[in-house]
Amino acid sequence: MKYIRIAVCLGLAQLLVSPVSAAAPTITEQTLQSKQQLIGMREALGLDENHSFQLQSVEQDALGQTHIRFRQFYHGVRIWGGEAITHRQAKGEELPPTSALKQAIRVDIEPKLTAADALAVAKANLATRFEFANPPTTELVIYPETVSRELPRQALVDKNRLNAEDFVTEIKGYQLAYHVHTEIEKPGDTRHTDYLVNAHTGQIIEQWDSLQSAETLGDGNSQYSGVVSLNTNGIGAGHELRDLTRPLGGGNVVYNLDHKTEGTGAIYVDSDNTWGDGGNFKEDPEPTTSANGQTAAVDAAFGLQATWDMYKNVFGRNGIDGPWQSNLCARALRFCLRQCLLFGLLQVHHLRRWHQTADADLARCRGPRIFARRLFDHGGPHLQ
Repeated sequence: MKYIRIAVCLGLAQLLVSPVSAAAPTITEQTLQSKQQLIGMREALGLDENHSFQLQSVEQDALGQTHIRFRQFYHGVRIWGGEAITHRQAKGEELPPTSALKQAIRVDIEPKLTAADALAVAKANLATRFEFANPPTTELVIYPETVSRELPRQALVDKNRLNAEDFVTEIKGYQLAYHVHTEIEKPGDTRHTDYLVNAHTGQIIEQWDSLQSAETLGDGNSQYSGVVSLNTNGIGAGHELRDLTRPLGGGNVVYNLDHKTEGTGAIYVDSDNTWGDGGNFKEDPEPTTSANGQTAAVDAAFGLQATWDMYKNVFGRNGIDGPWQSNLCARALRFCLRQCLLFGLLQVHHLRRWHQTADADLARCRGPRIFARRLFDHGGPHLQ
């Protein structure tokens, strides 16, 4: 009993003399504290009470430090490129923020155009006959107009020897604008295009290609070339048979018409980036989306890669016509002589006298887009 009493007494004594450590602030608490930190620093940062901050992202590094990124707003309108990052140590101590905040903003924040007007400007510029893959988005923003100026110390330096460190970028003014984002994803026309449209005049300030891709390398089990490497594109659901390494835009794409003779079909997709099984197509009950059904697509994709590289490495050309800006090609072989790549892999099934063309029977070559189809015909062999 003496030992127990002594142990209990020692434990109680230690609790009495040891300070109680405060719990580290939560991410929510740190975010609120960081926002108040920026608000309290507005005057020092060259801002007034019309400026506010909105949380964009929170990151924690290996040292336990928290970095919180805020977007800058003026009268409730987001300032393009205006942001600040607060930094806090693992125990919550504040560190000086990193600032890319915009100052001295003078702009009429009342737009004369509506968001629909800005979208109409973008549509007219796109000049496409296709519908959008996803609904376009519009956002009213304040856009800083910038100018790049050569530093005085480099005045005597050869212009060809200047680099980015020899210039300074200055803001010369601000424009109220709509940021419009559009997505078109159709065979022959795959574009994600962003616009900045002046909200007072309707003039396009800037536009750029915003199509994002993740180039990956897949394994293909072809019927005619063995195991091959395929350049594919990583997407949320896995991978798609789109080669983004060779064409100038949009990608070389293999589509599955799934026994049809018309239309564009759906792009081949795969979860593990391993394509095909190398075997002849088993018409029933194999679907065209199975590993066996992918085999012809593997041959088509690999054939296109090899053909593209031949034109590039031997003739120094990007595709057949050089710039690879070909027009819409007719489906019939006799009309596809100049700018289409045809892969006709004709196989005859003697037992049932069905003639299978597992091919990339190309209809459109702008991009170029490959249409990998499997056609079954009771008559004679043909290429459509």
